[in-house]
Amino acid sequence: MVVNIQQNDEGRVRWRQDGGARDRTASLVVGQAIRARDYELAMQWLERSYQNHDYWLLFFNVDPENDPLRSDPRFQAMMKKLGVG
Repeated sequence: MVVNIQQNDEGRVRWRQDGGARDRTASLVVGQAIRARDYELAMQWLERSYQNHDYWLLFFNVDPENDPLRSDPRFQAMMKKLGVG
């Protein structure tokens, strides 16, 4: 699987997946969106990651990269759903 994640001039994250299984694609996009400071996109992909049963979600609550999302009620609700918040 090839995942192409890019940030455009406006700072928005764009991604494309070529072939393969879902794998870690959603959680990778979350990280890229956070780095681009596109927190709304990060939250959308966090939900998609949950729907895909991405086991990396178990580490989201302790990963400092996710600090910008911690105050978002949707992030807190997601961590509660996972039993790690």
